[in-house]
Order: sequence, then structure tokens, then C-alpha cells
Amino acid sequence: MKPYIDEKISDTEWIREFNPEVNESEEYIWHRDLKDRKIIVLEGHGWKFQCDNELPFNININDKFIIPRMIYHRLIPGKSKLRIKINEKF
Repeated sequence: MKPYIDEKISDTEWIREFNPEVNESEEYIWHRDLKDRKIIVLEGHGWKFQCDNELPFNININDKFIIPRMIYHRLIPGKSKLRIKINEKF
């Protein structure tokens, strides 16, 4: 079971909602994506994002950042649900 649900906007854009109650050790694992992704944080409190060999950083509402393709990364759950907009063609 995935720790998120997706709401498709187009073939290259969607809203993803993460549940903070999912056990981090079981679901929020290090992974890589096949394409570059532009992320916009729409909602959430206390969440962190971490790339391989980097310290985690807080992500806040309206933050924007790029996840380069094939870079290991993960989310660290916060206190509320996290909603982000993902765009793979920007």
C-alpha cells in the first residue's frame, strides 16, 4: 500500500496527498524518479525532504523545488497531511 493518493491534472501533472500516520520505516523509503520533477507544496506542517548525502530540510506551504531525475530522496513525515503539486514537464 502506498502512503499517498494521486489526483491527476494531466499526463505530466498531478496533486499528491501524503498521510502522516503511515509508519516512516515501512513506507517513506529512499527512492529515485525516472524524470525531473518540479514540486510545489500546497499544504502540510512539519514535513521534511532529504536528498542522498544531504541534510533534510523543512518544506513549507508555497515552497518550490526541483527533484532531479535518478537522485535518491525521501520524505520525513510531519504532523498533518502533505499535499504537493508535481510537474514532470516544466
